[in-house]
Amino acid sequence: MSFVHTAFGEGQIVGEETVRGRKQYLVAGSGFKIWIDEADAQIHTGASEFPYEPAENVNESNSTDLPYN
Repeated sequence: MSFVHTAFGEGQIVGEETVRGRKQYLVAGSGFKIWIDEADAQIHTGASEFPYEPAENVNESNSTDLPYN
């Protein structure tokens, strides 16, 4: 059983499809069911718990430190 972290939250892979050589996964979670490209999928196999909370490191102010003045 594989789990994926999406923009909508944690979901489980319930299907997969290859179109023109590109693999996509059908991911279902709490209140959503979407297709995600394999390159965009953050797949976590094993237990359903992720080792981190993805929302912890969100830069809400959209600021950055530039290496120059």
